[in-house]
Amino acid sequence: MIEAYKEIMNLYADGDLDNLLELYKPVFQDEAQSVYATAEKKNRLTYRLNLKRMYPFFYKSIPTLDSNYELKFYGNGKLVTLEKKKENPLSYSKSALSIVYNKDLDKFPETFHIEEEEYLVADKGLVPQKQMEIYIMFHKPKGSNKLELATDVFREEILLNGVE
Repeated sequence: MIEAYKEIMNLYADGDLDNLLELYKPVFQDEAQSVYATAEKKNRLTYRLNLKRMYPFFYKSIPTLDSNYELKFYGNGKLVTLEKKKENPLSYSKSALSIVYNKDLDKFPETFHIEEEEYLVADKGLVPQKQMEIYIMFHKPKGSNKLELATDVFREEILLNGVE
């Protein structure tokens, strides 16, 4: 399980967009199929889903696996993930994997959303530093000994160096 996480972390750290998108390809296809997408809609859907997944590639990204995690199973034991151990049982589960990157607004593509607080940080002469939580789940296909990516959720990004 840890090896599967390390593989994804290395792809982000190396900025290996081609191999990461290849890894995500089955996820994209499942998402497109779930909404009965035509070929044209599938291309648009894949593009939209790729946008958020691509954010860290425009910058030097640092993937981190929290050391205080636990193995969690879902879907009657068919899906597995690593989650941070919760202090409060009523709070939602957080992924053990996150990525920190500097969001250099000069390099940021015009089509991507930039938050007002990020502009305020940039006006102070700083580069906004963001943290993105990546919640991923794996499954083991029948007859295989290897875990494969089943789904992912990119949770809201947090601005680490906001201005007060």
